[in-house]
Amino acid sequence: MSLLSRLFGGKSARAAWTADPELSTQLGEAETFGAYRIRPAAAMTRRDLDPQHPSADRFMYVGTAHADNYTPIFSASFTPIAEQTGKKADLQSLIAPALRSFKSHHTDTAILSEDVGTIGSLEFIRVTIQGTRTMNSGKQVEVRSIFLSGWDGDGCVSFAGQDSVPYADESLKLMEASACTLERVAA
Repeated sequence: MSLLSRLFGGKSARAAWTADPELSTQLGEAETFGAYRIRPAAAMTRRDLDPQHPSADRFMYVGTAHADNYTPIFSASFTPIAEQTGKKADLQSLIAPALRSFKSHHTDTAILSEDVGTIGSLEFIRVTIQGTRTMNSGKQVEVRSIFLSGWDGDGCVSFAGQDSVPYADESLKLMEASACTLERVAA
């Protein structure tokens, strides 16, 4: 039985995820996306997630490139149910497209951790995955990502953070702290 199957098997209380107080000092001012507000990392710059289709519901935050030329990214989005499957899927199905996308762009992938918890009153699934990415220069870089997805009403709230190893050890903790500041600001 997989870890995800065990996690979803019972109705026990889920762990509440909150921002690490020490990391909170590295978060910037609150910003909104759609009906939500988060505090992104102060050192990251906000950009449209899809410049061809700007949306108030989808943004990414970009950091500064490291010595290996890899640039850390963090995205926040709300996707209405109609853009998903037309029905509310379980959390495992919700995060599956993100994992497939990561695996399609990376080799030697491995899921490092997977669990379920809550941010505020919303239940989320969190998966950390690692793999090797071949950059445009041909150089191979070890990359780690964290994906968090959960349902709120008729849509999916998702976060994704990605950075190269060893920088990911710290940056993904900061990106997760940002996700844990999620609050709903509009109905």
